[in-house]
Amino acid sequence: MRQPIIKALTIHAMACSALLITTLGAGLQVRAADPVMALRPLPFVSASGTHFIADGKPLVLRGCNLGCWLLFEPWMQAWKYPDQYSVEQIFKKRFGNSAEHHLMQTYRANFIRNRDFKLIRRFHFNLVRVPFNYQLLEHTTPPYAMRRRAFYWLDRAVNLAAQNHMYAILDMHAAPGRQSIDGPTGRIKRDKLWSSKVDQQRTINLWRAIAVHFHGNPAVAGYDLLNEPYGNFHQKMAAKLLALMPRIYNAVRAVDHRHIMFMPNLLSGSVRFWGSPASHGWKQVAYTSHFYPGLFGDQPGLGTMAWFIKRRVPTMETFLKSAKVPFYVGEFNVVLNQSGGAAMMRKDYDTFASEGWAATMWSYKLIKPQGGATDNSWYMVSNGNNVPRISVRHSSEAEISAYFKSMGKIPLAINRPLLAALTSTHSPKLDLPYIAPPPVLPTHIPHGIALRSWHQSDIGGARPGGQKLTKAYLAVYGSGADIFNHHDSFHYLFHPASGEFSFAATLVQLLPSSQWAKAGLMLRASEQPNSAFAMINAIPGKMVAWTCRAANGADTTQKMIPISGFPVRLKLVRTGNTVIGFYHTGTGAWKKAGSLAMPTHTLMQQVGFAVLSHKPWAYTCARFRGIILKRPSRKTVKIAENRIPENAASITVAIGGEADKKILISEK
Repeated sequence: MRQPIIKALTIHAMACSALLITTLGAGLQVRAADPVMALRPLPFVSASGTHFIADGKPLVLRGCNLGCWLLFEPWMQAWKYPDQYSVEQIFKKRFGNSAEHHLMQTYRANFIRNRDFKLIRRFHFNLVRVPFNYQLLEHTTPPYAMRRRAFYWLDRAVNLAAQNHMYAILDMHAAPGRQSIDGPTGRIKRDKLWSSKVDQQRTINLWRAIAVHFHGNPAVAGYDLLNEPYGNFHQKMAAKLLALMPRIYNAVRAVDHRHIMFMPNLLSGSVRFWGSPASHGWKQVAYTSHFYPGLFGDQPGLGTMAWFIKRRVPTMETFLKSAKVPFYVGEFNVVLNQSGGAAMMRKDYDTFASEGWAATMWSYKLIKPQGGATDNSWYMVSNGNNVPRISVRHSSEAEISAYFKSMGKIPLAINRPLLAALTSTHSPKLDLPYIAPPPVLPTHIPHGIALRSWHQSDIGGARPGGQKLTKAYLAVYGSGADIFNHHDSFHYLFHPASGEFSFAATLVQLLPSSQWAKAGLMLRASEQPNSAFAMINAIPGKMVAWTCRAANGADTTQKMIPISGFPVRLKLVRTGNTVIGFYHTGTGAWKKAGSLAMPTHTLMQQVGFAVLSHKPWAYTCARFRGIILKRPSRKTVKIAENRIPENAASITVAIGGEADKKILISEK
């Protein structure tokens, strides 16, 4: 998974009642009435249409990730290191290569054991996803030979799952060269897989070897070929995946015709770029994605969850049916009580199951200094008692080894509300806000520029947008994925704007193509996707946002502010080297949303309207009125018709004689 940022990871210290597990006694036994406990050989899982099938019948697969086991994620041990590589390098430097290897093997032998699989069964789960680091299988230096006991840990995971009558999905969480710059690849800031033919071939060879080893094993539900292949988070990954994944597919199919292969998603969560498996000539293929609504910068709350359930899931299912492909939610978690907590987790699992989707939450276990289960948590179980504070840099080898050995015996505290929600006969009560039916999105776009002396650009590969000018409003049509991270994709209608200015408009309507559709006013340096910008915008989820990128290629920052809905008046003001965003909801004074002190080397000289659908394949429409662009020493001219006077500084048209309803026609 993506390592949680601090805001998303905040875990409140309010302890909830915890169920302590100290032995493998009667308290850990799954009830005889549990329907998933019918002990018979596991049949092979196959893909048929949009369903997973076993013994000729649809199979609902639901379970959890065994995170931080076969790929170490330090944050899940409350260690402040970015990745597994960092920890291993410190161990090697302090204790030597052999001791480092022994320490990590000790950890793996104890962090997940048979008692953990029995606990997982208590949640009525029949599936575990097994994230693994490729280094378990292969030496990391040329000629990259397979290790002597390469499959020891994967065999252990699959066998323990089978013994407890559960399936396993093998997930390459870390690939040779690393598939992104993120910590869950095992080493940050690498993503060399996409530029290295050697690393690509190593990945292909490893999956062929895995398929040879497990080809006859029905306990393996499938191969999750590449976890979160996001590159540097602003690359266009679709083309790269379309080049590499068919090669992996062909290598696996040469030795294994039965197991399902899961094709991964883009950073946006989309799998549409794959089209249908049939279009590639693929068989026994499913698509997979990870969903974290309300986290990682998304607005937490039941509104976000309602949108996900009532809008995003049906949209995804419509595509899956057209592509005739099953779907697997490889990772998800609600985490926060304000987003529905355990009750929302049950809602998610039930919703996924109703569509035939498989699902595994992130994650099974997390260790933290203070024992006990807490609210707002990422885990099913945690340590029941306080654990020793281990220093990677200062604790002795013996202390670290003893700590790792204790992982197999420490009392465990169950996330009891989650257990109750997932195993109760009836779903817990959960009142999600009303979400209106999906709007009819525009299909015929008026291309061309409606405003003379203005310019338009479809930035970052967005589909061509356009505008329509009426006596009541300016309609701006746009597609595009987002304005965020390091790469923007949207429709931009803009005018040169050097020096100081004030630019205001009322956003009357924004079609909710997505909860994260955006429309607003932007000041930008260029039409490059990674350009510096400052923007005041609104989204359908009753929020305004101040979003900016201080320099070309820099990180994007965003501040979200709740509002009552549309209409909302927006304003950008540049004074000197500072740009400020304001909003007005109809009562009171203008409210400041945020400001940006622009670096002297960053020239932002384009101001205009930014609109995006948050769905690259679809359009949204934003309607603006009351548009005014003022600049010092220039006169605003108001006229009653759409005529352009010669040498006008700023041209507006009054609608119906109302001075507050103005449509900007041109500015010279």
